Amino acid sequence: MHEKLSNLFSSHKKKIKLSLKGNAGHNNLFASSVFDSIALVPEKNWDEIAKGNDLYFQRDYLKAIEDTHNTQMRFKYLILYKEKQAVAIAYMQLLNFNLGNLKIFTPTKCHFMGMFSMGGCVEKKPSLFKSAACGNMFISGGNGYCIKQGENRQEVFQQLLKAIPQAIKTDEWEDSNVLTLIKDLPPLFYDEKYIVKPFQQLAMEPIMQLYIRENWFSFEDYLNDLTTKYRTKAKSAYKKSESLKCVDLNESDIRKYIKELSALYETVEQKAEFRFAALNLQSFIQLKKLYKKQFVVQAYFLENKLVGFLSAFHNNDTLDANYVGIDYDLNHQYAIYPRMLYDYIQLAIERRVKILSYGRTASEIKSTVGAVPVEANCFINYGGLLTSRLVKNFVEGVELPQWEQRIPFKKTVLEAA
Repeated sequence: MHEKLSNLFSSHKKKIKLSLKGNAGHNNLFASSVFDSIALVPEKNWDEIAKGNDLYFQRDYLKAIEDTHNTQMRFKYLILYKEKQAVAIAYMQLLNFNLGNLKIFTPTKCHFMGMFSMGGCVEKKPSLFKSAACGNMFISGGNGYCIKQGENRQEVFQQLLKAIPQAIKTDEWEDSNVLTLIKDLPPLFYDEKYIVKPFQQLAMEPIMQLYIRENWFSFEDYLNDLTTKYRTKAKSAYKKSESLKCVDLNESDIRKYIKELSALYETVEQKAEFRFAALNLQSFIQLKKLYKKQFVVQAYFLENKLVGFLSAFHNNDTLDANYVGIDYDLNHQYAIYPRMLYDYIQLAIERRVKILSYGRTASEIKSTVGAVPVEANCFINYGGLLTSRLVKNFVEGVELPQWEQRIPFKKTVLEAA
């Protein structure tokens, strides 16, 4: 069991028609329609495929993200047809990416003409590249495409990979120097029969997930399954944080505290080793209005001062830990972040979900509460020669953090899993 745990963004309102021949050995004609706004997408075609999938494919959710981020990025929505029948949907978020947002890299590896050494032009002058992600830059996981049930996933996925770069090459993004990213694919898709050139695998930090046991009906049940060391650790975090007042924020509360929430989020964002796009917390207001209890924003007050917050989405049988904000000057003394990790668990148990997805980063501390790594790498197309030569050297200099998987559960609990 120990081994199992360890291995465990509109300016042009138009639609573009693209035709793609099927793969060798197939006589099917594939075509795709591309839209600049979710409001322009045919509801029937989109909804019949999105139905039953993650809420991140719901048009209301996508509109909320689009409305609150359309000054920093652009959006594309794609429907793939096979013999005039919709068989897949996908969406892309496009923005100018600043290489300076990559903090984790080995300078000696990024030596192309000396351009990307530490203290070089990345630090002194922004190095912007057109980039597009198939998927949601604000959520961990593979939330960029859906394939209709019953279709040949390998065939349809390969056609999506051909359609996506073509969809991006519209209006002012006509040139080929666009870095394209397919987000968070599970190991099944690493096989060459799914991935076609010029896409290449890009290793990422794992997504940390905690599997909620069926016999956990309360947080106390979870604590009872921990070893003495980690149960003491959890109780210590609650003891340190007992001065904090936890408040579940409603839409009105979020409007009231939006400046403080945004400032706390920014302190966390500035520490991130990889920043692709910054979240506009104005989206919280729309999302809370739309999803009510399904979208959680919990604030932590020290007396009358807001010192932290967590957010989460109840997404089918998963609780997705979304964004947090922390006053780092008070974090150690009041164990704000550790308290959040445990409060996420309590929320997951109360909602009877099967999985608590903590997302990426801080893998080791998340493992101390029982989360295990789930591999989900990205696939990247560096675009034209310029992007390939400049960006590829830089990206390949990124080194993933080294960490140790902790196992906080009793041996008997692990054996019964």
